Amino acid sequence: MSNGKVVAFFVIVGLALIGILVAVVLRSRVPPTQSKPATLGQRLLAHSRDRNDYRLFVGVPLANPTAWAEVTQIDDSSVSLRDSQELELSEVTAYFVAYPSGALVDYRCPNELPVPGWVRFLDNTGPPDRDRLTAADLKEGASLVRVEFGKSTSEPDSRHHYSTTLTNVSGKRVRVLKFAGYTNAGNGFSLNTVTSRFFTAKDFKEWYGQKGEWIEPGQSVCDPNNYGGPPVLWAYYCEAEGGNGFLAGGIIE
Repeated sequence: MSNGKVVAFFVIVGLALIGILVAVVLRSRVPPTQSKPATLGQRLLAHSRDRNDYRLFVGVPLANPTAWAEVTQIDDSSVSLRDSQELELSEVTAYFVAYPSGALVDYRCPNELPVPGWVRFLDNTGPPDRDRLTAADLKEGASLVRVEFGKSTSEPDSRHHYSTTLTNVSGKRVRVLKFAGYTNAGNGFSLNTVTSRFFTAKDFKEWYGQKGEWIEPGQSVCDPNNYGGPPVLWAYYCEAEGGNGFLAGGIIE
């Protein structure tokens, strides 16, 4: 997500609830301070404006959701569902958002209704990755890829939610091979993600909306709703066309 990103989500009842809960905390295990959007409907509307390929679902019936209904259209005042039902945006009490692949982006439901079986979560099996960086490690790559942080669209008032944009400022095509969030550890930063491992090139393309194999010169890609409690260092292990590897990143204070 960008999808951004330091935390993740619940997992199919026993598994589903654990997975979702993990995924709504932060892609780096630093619990964010919860900001309070005006309504859940407004959060869902913000997600719909982030990307046009998100799959949006709301919980029905509204008073006590027992099933999920897919959204076909959403605007400033209403939500239209695939079954032709129309709801007031302000009445939405539960929703989830997924990437086209089924990876979970966001989940909000007061009664913890399980998500459908096709929704998938980050794989947290396998041995952890170890990596430690300092701000100085990011300087050389800044001349090739610029990393910038801005306001999150769904949580614009939260310091723990933010957009993350990578811009190729070099003259060659580049791609991200792996990336991660790092939390403060003494005089540096240590890798700290919900999986305890690097996120993959596939994760990057999905979360940051990268369509092709490469990020072209001058092109920007963005995860509009990355998250993680500052200070967080985001590092991107990249490759320029021709095979030269480099590290780009940024720190959000």
